[in-house]
Amino acid sequence: MNPTPSPPSPLSRDDRFLAGRRAALVGFITNLILTIGKIAAGLLGHSTAMLADGLESLSDMVADGILLLAMRIARRGADADHPYGHGKFETLATLATSLLILAMAGTIVTMAFGKFQEPSLLPPTGIALVAAVVTILTKEALFRYTIAIGRRINAKAVIANAWHHRSDAISTVASLIGIVLGMYGWPLADPIAAIIVAFILGRLGIQFLGEAIRDLTDAASAIDQEIQEKIASLVKTTPNVRSVHLLKARRLGPDILVDVHVVVHPHLSVSEGHQIAEKVRLALEDGIRGLIDVMVHVDTEDDQLTGAVPIFPDRHSLQERLEPCLDGLAALSPPLRVVSHYATSGIRLELGIGASSSVSLAVAQREAATLATRIVQENPDIRQVWINTPLAEAGVADDNATGVAP
Repeated sequence: MNPTPSPPSPLSRDDRFLAGRRAALVGFITNLILTIGKIAAGLLGHSTAMLADGLESLSDMVADGILLLAMRIARRGADADHPYGHGKFETLATLATSLLILAMAGTIVTMAFGKFQEPSLLPPTGIALVAAVVTILTKEALFRYTIAIGRRINAKAVIANAWHHRSDAISTVASLIGIVLGMYGWPLADPIAAIIVAFILGRLGIQFLGEAIRDLTDAASAIDQEIQEKIASLVKTTPNVRSVHLLKARRLGPDILVDVHVVVHPHLSVSEGHQIAEKVRLALEDGIRGLIDVMVHVDTEDDQLTGAVPIFPDRHSLQERLEPCLDGLAALSPPLRVVSHYATSGIRLELGIGASSSVSLAVAQREAATLATRIVQENPDIRQVWINTPLAEAGVADDNATGVAP
């Protein structure tokens, strides 16, 4: 028995809700009829096992109601209170269903042991036998119908409900055996069958409880290993990504959210780093079905290996520190452009320096070399300096396109 859903479906939230609601309504009506019929058959047919089955159908009916409510809430999109959406309400429905299953298992065990204390047990009758056969056929059909919808819309709560239906069918087989044995002179077989039913229910309840807890606590195991490996592969194969670290994925109901750090060349511009991050995001959104949010953090080093980058002076502070280094270098003008690259080992500077048109190129190069040496010697946190002299410029700068001050 494997309740793991198939890959997420691209259906819209409304389509998922309508399909899930249909499955829950069909289950609710079916379980209502079965609950009434099985409890009546258990009482009239003197069968503890059939009464246990009736209680299980009652729990199925309540689970269908919980599922309906959860699917309705999960249908809502993101809002101010739930910026990632309401998908975890489906997980809460799975949690509630698992607790309900465990409660029913405990109730059935109590009933069965109570039967052992009775001085004489009446053997089950044919009405209990007929009810068991009808239940098995009905529940197996309901399981197949519900599991197909659950997998199509990738709803764990619907899938959990489907396996609840299957557990009812399987446990009713145990009840059927107990009823038959009880009818042929082994009355204790009926409460023993009820205990077997409780065991099957308890095992299923624990399984779904574990899954719900993993989802709610953002456990890595909530994401299938195959999906995790595919996420890592898509990120690593994105052009200009040197390496990947701190890759995290978690579930939000049927959805997946990813956080990842990528290492790029340390001398890229901010905008190029952002472009690479966007390519990572698009690759994941195209390749991972059900993924709704990707946070890509761009690093120039793997900070897991090198540690956090120290806090160095900003660009404006560096410019102030550079001005005294120009003393006596008449061929050079103050930096037209300063680009700072920060690493754990220190700062690397790119300087755009203007050169006087009245001096030769050799003089400008010599003074530029002197300037670079001064900067490194007088500033221990600056490890390397590149100096460029602009030869020409065309176009219009657009530094304030977003309204942010330079």
